[in-house]
Amino acid sequence: MTEVERAGVHKEHWGFNDEGQQEILLDPTPPARTQARLLIHEIIHGCYNATGDLANNAKLGEEDVCGYLDKQLTAVLLGNRWLFDVLEKAIHEDVRIV
Repeated sequence: MTEVERAGVHKEHWGFNDEGQQEILLDPTPPARTQARLLIHEIIHGCYNATGDLANNAKLGEEDVCGYLDKQLTAVLLGNRWLFDVLEKAIHEDVRIV
């Protein structure tokens, strides 16, 4: 993703999962609670895309999807324990993430 594309993320989306850079970009203008929801949304996109099989299999049911995503989301949360503090401050203290 170019710097111009990175700067323009907020024009089409409030958040973007840049898999190539392994980072999530968020628009700094929404309220803190919205940023928290967007961050979780983008983490789920990353988990979904990381499964490969899930993204390529339209026949999977709800339990199959959840089975794939729970492993990915668990790894994200355990590998990024700071995330809980960021989300809590955004949700309960109205502190923006970006």
